Amino acid sequence: MTINHTNKFSEVIIHIFLAVVLVILINLFFVPAPEGYQGLNHFSIHTILELFSIFACFSICSYGWHAYNHSKTIHTLWIPSIFFAVGFLDLLHILTYPGMPHFITEASSEKTIWFWIAARLTATFSLFFLFTFKNRESTVHNRKIFIAVTLFYTFFISFIIFKFEHQLPLLIENESPTLLKNILELFISSILLICIFLASNNYLKTKKSTDLDLLLAFSYLFICEIMITQFTSITDINILIAHIFKAIGYAYIFKFFYFSKLLLSFRQKSEAETNLRVTNGLLESVFLNTPDSIMIIDQNKKIVRVNDCFTSVFNLKKSDVVGVSLKDALPKYIYAFEKMLAEIQNGKTLSDSPIIAQQKDGEKIFIRHSSFPVNREGIGHSHTVIVSRNVTKQVLNEEKIRAVEQEWIELVKRQQGILFKFKEVNSGYLFTLCEGKLLKALGLTPEQVVGKLTTEVFAPEIAEQVKPFNARAWNGEDVSYEIELNNLILFVTYKPLKRNGKVVEVIGSTLDITSLKKAEELLQKSEKLAVVGELAAGLAHEIRNPLTTLKGFTQLLGSSVAPMNQTFINIMLSELDRIESITNEFMVVAKPQAVKYEIYDLKLLIHSISLFAGPQSLLHNVELIVDIKTSTTNVYCDVNQLKQVLINLIKNSFEAMTCGGVLTIELDQLDHTHIVIRIKDTGIGIPAEIIPRLGEPFYTLKEKGTGLGLMVSFRIIEAHKGTIHFDSIENVGTTVEIRLPLPNEEHHKLFA
Repeated sequence: MTINHTNKFSEVIIHIFLAVVLVILINLFFVPAPEGYQGLNHFSIHTILELFSIFACFSICSYGWHAYNHSKTIHTLWIPSIFFAVGFLDLLHILTYPGMPHFITEASSEKTIWFWIAARLTATFSLFFLFTFKNRESTVHNRKIFIAVTLFYTFFISFIIFKFEHQLPLLIENESPTLLKNILELFISSILLICIFLASNNYLKTKKSTDLDLLLAFSYLFICEIMITQFTSITDINILIAHIFKAIGYAYIFKFFYFSKLLLSFRQKSEAETNLRVTNGLLESVFLNTPDSIMIIDQNKKIVRVNDCFTSVFNLKKSDVVGVSLKDALPKYIYAFEKMLAEIQNGKTLSDSPIIAQQKDGEKIFIRHSSFPVNREGIGHSHTVIVSRNVTKQVLNEEKIRAVEQEWIELVKRQQGILFKFKEVNSGYLFTLCEGKLLKALGLTPEQVVGKLTTEVFAPEIAEQVKPFNARAWNGEDVSYEIELNNLILFVTYKPLKRNGKVVEVIGSTLDITSLKKAEELLQKSEKLAVVGELAAGLAHEIRNPLTTLKGFTQLLGSSVAPMNQTFINIMLSELDRIESITNEFMVVAKPQAVKYEIYDLKLLIHSISLFAGPQSLLHNVELIVDIKTSTTNVYCDVNQLKQVLINLIKNSFEAMTCGGVLTIELDQLDHTHIVIRIKDTGIGIPAEIIPRLGEPFYTLKEKGTGLGLMVSFRIIEAHKGTIHFDSIENVGTTVEIRLPLPNEEHHKLFA
């Protein structure tokens, strides 16, 4: 609190303190009253003081009534009713005071005190209500009901007191107050005391000087009520002092309402009138200087006024159109005008017409019309304003933009990949553009993407995967990454678009690099095969010569060793045979065998292989099933190479079924161009992550394998223009599917 506000608050406290001291001194030195103070003196002073309070009440009522027209609030709505009722009841208090002339009935102490109590209760509760109830805008326009309720309240209270004076509880007995009267006065005092504390607290918050007036008013009225409880007769000096404090209290109430509520309303009225003049000046300036044509028409559709730009837009003079009907002045535009006016009549606040093209001096121009109603208070819709604007430049620019946009969209649609744009919205990323042929391969359309968040377009795991890249791009970083989607490998790039150093959008592109990746893998595999071939050639050359010597001398030793050592010789020969077998596999890789392609019946090939596999199946406790499902079994092939592939695969199946099982060899026609050989086993299966690596050199799951068998098998099938595919479930089994083309003239040329 500032020093100035502290001083003001202190002054109020001092005033209240001095008033209390004055009351105490009067009760010490002037009670009972001096001999000169009796009868007529008391009656006259009491009447003057009450009339002052009544004048204050009716003044506040009158000011409040007029203030409501300019400041429609809850306070200004209730103030006239409250202070009219209080002033009216105080007036009846005077008219029924002992010593006053006959008014309706004889004056009496009982009636005048009941009117006093009614006025004090009305004033106290009303002031408490106004002070504690938050002021807000009122929606009441007709106040007749408030007048009726106020009159009913005052007349009803008056009727009860006049009619049932002798039936009402006694408030005075033997010219002294009864217990009931003192209880009512103390109750009123307690409400006023609460108001004092509320007014003090409100001043400490708002620092408004008008709140100090209200604090003084409540304080003086509180002193008044306390002193009223102390009188011993109707002419007691305490009654006179109480009325003096009441008059002072009402003076401060008048001051509070006038300066904080009523004067403010009149100031607002004055400010509103000033603002209205300023606004009218601004509107007139806008009307005269706007680059648009403005035309005001009345309810009869006659032109009342037009501005200077009307001439340039319509090529007509003001004098030719003012006072003329709209139809006669502007017949070319009447259809659009009539349509807009009809919409305005139906309650629409703003109506637009389509762009109208007109020839002006041989040149095509475009004009857009807008209209809105002018409403006057108490009258309603009185005039209509039509604004016409020459939008030729805008229309031509929009046409150019649309042409460029259409050209760009067509270009984007022809893009083999995808072009897209996105921006950040509520911590998500919203697509604003998405076009390109690749969308179809992903099972999407532009309509399914544009206007959607990434979380709505993609699966949750994909959206979460791209989120960090989106965030980096939105932070201004150029980003590129690879992602797998719908069995396609995509290469995505982001480029942030900035305005004033801030990213407003990100443009991106997506390319399908699946074929490129496969070509890269094939190249790596070819390079690896070339290395393997060179390595195999070297190993075969270096190993076979000493191997032949070792094998010959071992056989020679075997003929001369003791029978007990013959077992060791046999083991050595077996291992040497294994080395020779591995060397032969290397030779196949290093030096491809001469191939001979011919038409051969696969049914015969499978039959011969089943004879070979029969003893092996008995040895491994495997049931062998051969199922020929087609009569078309001829293919163009090298029989020995295909036999090598099938034996290799069947051997792998036997090794996978260590505890027995079922091995099925199927021959079936896939379609009119291919035949398929399926080898199914019920073995331990192959882990899913291993299947893509099958066929790589030296990659094997066998403890004693070289990884070259499957590699050679893949090469043989590829040389036959076929494919080999593995499908396996762990602990269930594996299916190997070999697809070979059926013979035709093209294959004769390919294999020739």
